[in-house]
Amino acid sequence: MGIRAAALAAGLIALAVAPAAAEPRMNATGMQEPQLAGVHDGAYAGFMSGINAAALDAPEGPSWADTGLFGGAYIGFGRTISGTYLGIEVDGMVRDIKPASTDGVSTVSFSNRWLASGRLRMGVPIGPALLYATGGLAVQESVLKVDDPMINASDAEHVWGAVIGAGMEVKLTHTVALRLEGRHYRWQDQTFEIGGIPAKVGQDDTMVLLGIGFRLN
Repeated sequence: MGIRAAALAAGLIALAVAPAAAEPRMNATGMQEPQLAGVHDGAYAGFMSGINAAALDAPEGPSWADTGLFGGAYIGFGRTISGTYLGIEVDGMVRDIKPASTDGVSTVSFSNRWLASGRLRMGVPIGPALLYATGGLAVQESVLKVDDPMINASDAEHVWGAVIGAGMEVKLTHTVALRLEGRHYRWQDQTFEIGGIPAKVGQDDTMVLLGIGFRLN
């Protein structure tokens, strides 16, 4: 029964994709070309949301782990050249990462207010699907806060890092596409000043996101 169900599902997917991929249209020279030729090319914008797992380490303090949600938007441009997709994309997001630790007297907390990145994308179009890798630079605003009977202070810093990832994007129509993507961010160790005392914090983030994009041309 399981094999028959899988075969039926595969057949339905093939029937849904094949007509769109095979349907011809006329190009500027009057010749027929596939309906999906260059379907991933051009400018686009979209929205994304997902889950963020963060790991933080303070060499002279606590180590934290936290999981939260995030949401944001992206915009980019790409072109397929000799069967390889090349593009550039920027994005911004807000997220809910707020790890904290306490000994009953003092509380140390950390938060990320926003995050942005600029990345290259390179992939291989397969009909309506695009398999791609991405990588680039990222920046975020981080806040370290200490609540203590002797010290009640916080420090906010812009922290730079690198991001790599991979994903799959599927065109639902000529203008709408869905994507599933995984990313890993590695941030530089940042020193915060709390009441005149330096505190170094390192951070890594792993994200899984779902996005919906819209072609702009």
